Amino acid sequence: VTFVFDFCLSGPMAAQLPWNEARFVELLGRMVQDCESTQNLPSQGFVAREEAVAKHVMEVLHPFSVSSGGVLQIDVHEYQGGRPNVVVRYPGATDKVVSFVGMHFDVVPADPGSWEFDPFTLERDGDQLKGRGTTGCLGNVAILANFMAALAEAKPALQRSVVAVFVSNGEQASQPGVGLDMLLDRGVLDPVKNGPLYWMDGADLQPCVGTSAVASWTLEIEGKKFHSGFANNAINPIELAMDSLKSIQTFFYDTFKPLPDEEAYGFKCTSTMKPTQYLRGADSLDASRSLSAHVSWSYPEGSSVNVIPQTATVSGDVRVTPFHDIEAVQEALTKFVGELDVPALAGGHGTASKYELPQDNLKGKLKLVWGGSTGAGFAADLKGTAVTVMTEAVAQEMGAARLFSLTGSLPHVGKLRKAGYDVCGMGFGRMEYFHANNEQARVSDFAHGWKILCSTVTACDSK
Repeated sequence: VTFVFDFCLSGPMAAQLPWNEARFVELLGRMVQDCESTQNLPSQGFVAREEAVAKHVMEVLHPFSVSSGGVLQIDVHEYQGGRPNVVVRYPGATDKVVSFVGMHFDVVPADPGSWEFDPFTLERDGDQLKGRGTTGCLGNVAILANFMAALAEAKPALQRSVVAVFVSNGEQASQPGVGLDMLLDRGVLDPVKNGPLYWMDGADLQPCVGTSAVASWTLEIEGKKFHSGFANNAINPIELAMDSLKSIQTFFYDTFKPLPDEEAYGFKCTSTMKPTQYLRGADSLDASRSLSAHVSWSYPEGSSVNVIPQTATVSGDVRVTPFHDIEAVQEALTKFVGELDVPALAGGHGTASKYELPQDNLKGKLKLVWGGSTGAGFAADLKGTAVTVMTEAVAQEMGAARLFSLTGSLPHVGKLRKAGYDVCGMGFGRMEYFHANNEQARVSDFAHGWKILCSTVTACDSK
């Protein structure tokens, strides 16, 4: 959905907050240099210590804090050592608020050997800024830190308070006890409910108005192990995996079809249920669970290619647009798998292949096991203040605004929306480099972003 506006948002904010490119690049460079310590993927040994990056934000903001004689109210909330969350408020005359939330100090890991440049040194090449976090999400951290400092310098008289919430553990939002989940649980974010909330972990300078809910699954298949020369005496769990998954996917796509709202919200991909990993065959389901998820079909150590294995395991995810209930989807799939007529699935792999051996009183077995879930997706209120103001601000600066949604997940945004917050996503990096090798962003995009921030605050303040 594309919007074009021919009016101009005006007010004191745009004139009073000049874009300071040098200060932005300098802060971003210091954070990129230290973000090696904030790489966040515990399953691979990367445990973030976000204080390494947060200290640079505090250095920018502290001179304008109340404790230093300035106007910024700065509160640090730390629920695990070395992993701070920083809430910064520029006070307005009323209890109304406009907030920018979700700028996170942590980054996804980067392997220097697979990059064309050092991921932990900011490199500028004309308009390009290259380094880990430039798009996700240190660029957004840097611009919001400087925006709050510029507000404190200019001291415009606002009706609404402007609040920025910088968080730890943004890359592992499903792991509780560190970041935004704690701020929500402890009521720290309650005051920002009184106004539009902009989730600043996006990219491409366009309003993000929807994301999906995600749930991971594992399909455990048990057959009968036998020599492959006597396939008629075996139940091949790999073939059963293929046939059962086809049946499960057919049920899913017949039941959870695309819905009309998906087009209005700009979803390019509808709900999906698909495999993403397949595990080795093994002699028991317990053994298969302990094996690597990132291998092709193979057999346990010491086994032969001439042996049909006892088990197989396939894993994947379900991603549904926010107009479907993820828990209802999970319940429906579990029920469907539990009621599948397994022997009737045979027939596509030759006459020797079967999923029931009457002489052994044995049938193939299927079990669908659910892993982690992100909870609800989010669908913004398209007529709410957050979306309408941001849409107007983007259109003014960029010539047109294009609402978009994606089937990635933002777990905390779903929680915020469910709790009644007026949410819209935004960000100024480049989506094509999100979490990618050779990550980069454009200085000019952040310059546009600065004007969008000024226009957004100005327009919100007049409402």
